[in-house]
Amino acid sequence: MNKNNLISLFVTFGFLGKAKYFPGTIGSLGGLLAGAAIIKILGHNIFISCFFILTLISFFAVEEYLKCSKSIDPQEVVIDEVLGQWIAIAFIPFNFEAFLLAFILFRFFDIFKLFPINKIEKTPNNHIIFFEASDYLIKYIFSKGYVSLNGISLTIGEVNNVKNTFSVYLIPETLRVTTMEEKRENNLERKN
Repeated sequence: MNKNNLISLFVTFGFLGKAKYFPGTIGSLGGLLAGAAIIKILGHNIFISCFFILTLISFFAVEEYLKCSKSIDPQEVVIDEVLGQWIAIAFIPFNFEAFLLAFILFRFFDIFKLFPINKIEKTPNNHIIFFEASDYLIKYIFSKGYVSLNGISLTIGEVNNVKNTFSVYLIPETLRVTTMEEKRENNLERKN
């Protein structure tokens, strides 16, 4: 097996990331099962050691894989889902219900990334709001496209596919006739 095949095997977690449908979910499930097996057979301390070793290796492996990839965020790279799932199961009871709940919650937060407002910049004529989107959703967001937030249709400004972020611009009239000016970083709720 050559170096590129070995790297591909690692970053796709045994080629689970090459699944035609839902590679992130399949990678997370594979990570959950592998993590559960390590905890059950080898113990929690070995599991934590494996987590740190895999994390360290993944930094280099993903960087190498991206050098040959046509995409800056290839779907087949699921080692991040595996490691995220391992964090979700690291400190919970070892039982089916806890692991199932950890899997469901991890996938939910990984896909939808709640509290999406990352940053708000105020300029003399408008507000720029930056949002984070999941790997799954960012591929459907395009500059000069539109997004609906709190019932307001807004034009998308810049899209950063590397950081999974996008921005919208709010002009003074939009701020005047909506509740968007009351929004704060890290939440879409009104300020009390």
